[in-house]
Amino acid sequence: MRDTGIGKMVLLGSPRSVFFFGSDGFHDEDANNLEVLRIAKDHPGTFLAFPTVDVDDPQKVEKLLNYFDMGALGLKLYAGSTVYHTKALDDSSMLPLYEFCERRQVPIVLHVNAGKYQEEFERVLIRFPHLKVLCPHFCMSTIASERFESLMDGHPQLYTDISFGYTKQLNVGLKRFSKNPSKYRRLVRKYQDRVLFGTDMVVSDDAEKNAEWITRMAGVYRDLLERDEYTFFEIPGEQLRGLHLDPAILNKIYRTNFESFLAPHAP
Repeated sequence: MRDTGIGKMVLLGSPRSVFFFGSDGFHDEDANNLEVLRIAKDHPGTFLAFPTVDVDDPQKVEKLLNYFDMGALGLKLYAGSTVYHTKALDDSSMLPLYEFCERRQVPIVLHVNAGKYQEEFERVLIRFPHLKVLCPHFCMSTIASERFESLMDGHPQLYTDISFGYTKQLNVGLKRFSKNPSKYRRLVRKYQDRVLFGTDMVVSDDAEKNAEWITRMAGVYRDLLERDEYTFFEIPGEQLRGLHLDPAILNKIYRTNFESFLAPHAP
């Protein structure tokens, strides 16, 4: 964080399968939630905890309330991700969770594959117009950018971030932006008040994921946003083109948009 100029970091609760390829289902999230809450408590103002809940757990609202009593500041939901999509986003069993979050102004990072689940996602956003939602990775719509614009134009409470995902998805995303930086520069400028910095960095005990790797993975996103051209160690021998955003927009992406996302808004 010091090496890349990051002052605060959000830690997301996750099930075991996020860290271990080949495992499936939604398991061990409670232990992971308690760990990120412990880290946030031990390092106040540096780490912020967004625990997760299993959408199939009938006690999910009660668990979330308990996590907030322990210092949580937001919620991560995997419900819109294809792997974890066990029920419709607007299923009746999900409504109490959204109602709680809207009432308490709990910001949600909701991982939605808009190409598959746009309609049910929009029904949630329409039903809960004061629910603050961040749909990461440009809502999985960097190719279908008209879909991304439709979502952002239609739902002013919707935010996104500039992360791409695991290394494979990151490499693809960086190359896509590099081929047409003007297209993505226009999108970021258009929604400059609702785009956040993010890395989607899954840190585990894999040998390669040391401090140098973490620094490089965080730094490439800054290069993407700030530079005309840059290189990335995972794409050797290739010069990539960046967005080269102006300082005012960078300040929004790096700081003030997150502050707005986190701050309670009066319904």
